[in-house]
Amino acid sequence: MDGTMVETPAGYLQITPAVTFTRRLAGLLGARSLGRDEALLLYPCAGIHTLGMRFAIDVLFLDAGGLPLQQQSCVLPWRLVTAPPQTVMTLELAAGRLDRNYCDGLKWSGLAAIARGLTRA
Repeated sequence: MDGTMVETPAGYLQITPAVTFTRRLAGLLGARSLGRDEALLLYPCAGIHTLGMRFAIDVLFLDAGGLPLQQQSCVLPWRLVTAPPQTVMTLELAAGRLDRNYCDGLKWSGLAAIARGLTRA
């Protein structure tokens, strides 16, 4: 995946933004795997699906400021996950990447900055 390297509370991640309806809908479909340092940022996003996917993912739902609202570990293929209220963006990562609770008040400000940049485009 092509993307921007961003420092996050989980370490450096190569973030690929998905901001168009088509790109968000497709998400990771067709991918055989997701590297440990890769992630897909869905913006805006009110929920995700893993329909047609070949692998499990970790999911982090964030508000507009990059504050984690909820995380889901190891979401298996063929699942639907609704985002909590106030979710503005969602980060999809390799299963097992969110190896601890990241909903502890740590802001993922790098993601918020990417989202703000996308809204200006």
